[in-house]
This record gives sequence, structure tokens and C-alpha cells, in this order.
Amino acid sequence: MRRDARTLMEANAVVFTGPNQVAWQKINCPEPGAEDVVELHHSWISNGTEGSFLRGERLSGDVAWRPGDPAPFPMVAGYQKVGRVRQAYLPAMVRGGHVVIAGFFRPSGDVNLQTSLQAFRNFELSFDLVSGATRERLEATMAWVADGRLDTLGCLTHRFPVERAAEAWRIIATKSEPVLGVVLDWPASRGAA
Repeated sequence: MRRDARTLMEANAVVFTGPNQVAWQKINCPEPGAEDVVELHHSWISNGTEGSFLRGERLSGDVAWRPGDPAPFPMVAGYQKVGRVRQAYLPAMVRGGHVVIAGFFRPSGDVNLQTSLQAFRNFELSFDLVSGATRERLEATMAWVADGRLDTLGCLTHRFPVERAAEAWRIIATKSEPVLGVVLDWPASRGAA
């Protein structure tokens, strides 16, 4: 069944309702299908990318808002998420997957990188474009995190229940407190549905 032909359901989401306006509200979205395998537990606020959407500086992806363009609101926020896989369904791993590309590329004149990457963004794929990444190096990095030699939690300065997303964004925007990493905890992370 095509994704846009699914039955709609009501869900909660963090929504940018206007410039610098954040709400936790109900939205209509497609009912989960067999390819939807992740239960959302946490989302990381991107001060840069999401912040530029919240301020109304972008229409989509890397497309800047210009006078005369329609306002990009309302917009469901959030794209850096952590969840739990509910079921294994191999074709679904393509959507929302993570791709690590290691190596070197031809000169940029051979391909329009922005156009090429936009097609992948539509499938919610994330990329690491690194030079020199190998399975061994990635496994060693994960081992350092697991062993406590590489502290990633030290980057977190704030945690909020997702229902308080507006407060989190207010702290980021006003710089009323020192802030580096902000995580929103979703109901599933608290054992709620």
C-alpha cells in the first residue's frame, strides 16, 4: 500500500506553529504499517538545523526562506531520534537508515551533490561522510563509549519530557542558561504509551 494512502491516526508531536513558537499538540499522521519498526524514546534537539526552521529561515532541507515565499509553518519538529526496534522487517531498514560513506569522491563538477543528497533526505536517511572510517575504527569508537573512555553523555546539559519542548526551545533561544545538548524524552521512554 502506498504510504500516502494509509488510514490516518491521531498522535502527539512537537510542532513549530510559527516563528519561535513551539507546541506539544495532536496531529494526524498515517497509521503505522509493517515497515514502521521503531518506537520513539528520545529526540535530540538540533540547535542549528531545527533552530533555523523554528526561526523561519528555511523552507525545507537547505532551501532558505526568502521574502515572498510561503511561511514554513506549521512544521513537525525533530529528526535526531533514538528508539527501540519493535520488529525486524528488512525492507523497512532502508527508510530512516544510517549510511556511513568512507573514502574519496570525484571532483564536484561531476555531480550536483545538493540535488543528489536531497533525494536521500526525502527517505530520512542520515549519512556520515568520513575519510578513513573502517569497521574496526567504528567498533573501537563504540567500545570506547561502552567502556566509558569516550564520554558522550557529557555533551548533554538538559533533559525535558517532550511535553515541555517549548520550555527547552525557550532556553536555547534566550540563552538563559548555558546549553549544549538537549534531549526530549518521549512517553515510551517513561513506560507510557
